[in-house]
Amino acid sequence: MFPAASVTAAVQVWTPDGPAQMQGRSQIVVAAGAEQQLLLDTVAGGQQAVGLRVVTVGAPLLMHVSTAERDGLPPRGAQILSPL
Repeated sequence: MFPAASVTAAVQVWTPDGPAQMQGRSQIVVAAGAEQQLLLDTVAGGQQAVGLRVVTVGAPLLMHVSTAERDGLPPRGAQILSPL
């Protein structure tokens, strides 16, 4: 069992044009037992394909990427993607 401690995740989003400007969101601190989200649309909005690199310091993290599509207010669909 892992100790109950905070974990720091260094996040970099990549687009077909190269690394995205993270604008202060490249370091995410996750408290023990907590969940944090990074909305990729705020970093790489309008991109059809993105890559993610996450390096953790302190302990491993369970991570996933989910997608959601909207057409106005009601959602059209959602999907959780497994790490490759």
